[in-house]
Amino acid sequence: MLRVSLAEASRQIAAARALAENPDWSLLLGMVSSDLSDDVVLERCFLAPVDSAGDSDRPAQPTRPDEQVLYQRYTLDLSGYSRSQTGVSQYVLRLEKSGCSRACA
Repeated sequence: MLRVSLAEASRQIAAARALAENPDWSLLLGMVSSDLSDDVVLERCFLAPVDSAGDSDRPAQPTRPDEQVLYQRYTLDLSGYSRSQTGVSQYVLRLEKSGCSRACA
């Protein structure tokens, strides 16, 4: 009985730690959407963790079943449309000025 309670408590602590250590993605999505203009439409927004070994094609795997992988770096892939190349360039410049590449890395 005590082992069951201990195991449950360990799972709850691990879940709380994972929530506390992960970024608030609503801030990133708010930044991405606030920099949109009337002539830019996003079609896709894809966020993926980058493996600490540098191999972004293969997700990191925990070494034990109860271990969680916490990522330090992510790749954000946006695709969409604009009425002009200038609209795309201006959107990218607004994203760069927002500091997202440093704050969200």
